[in-house]
Amino acid sequence: MAHTPAASEPLEEAMAVDGKTLRGSKKQGAPGTHLLSGLSHRLGLTLGQQAVDAKTKELTAIETVLEQIVLQGRVLTMEALLT
Repeated sequence: MAHTPAASEPLEEAMAVDGKTLRGSKKQGAPGTHLLSGLSHRLGLTLGQQAVDAKTKELTAIETVLEQIVLQGRVLTMEALLT
């Protein structure tokens, strides 16, 4: 983020926290790989990520993901399950 040009006005960074099962990770009977990620809207980059057992386990992993990310000056969006 340090190498990305700053906006003309200081804006709050927006970040989305969401979980997804990786496409193709359920092949040959293996369980699907599910990740909870924090993504920067402006940069289009993953800022933090944690593997979870299933969608229902996202709630226990949210703190780990948020600890990996600088939260000051950011607006977070996430689904109702995580709020």
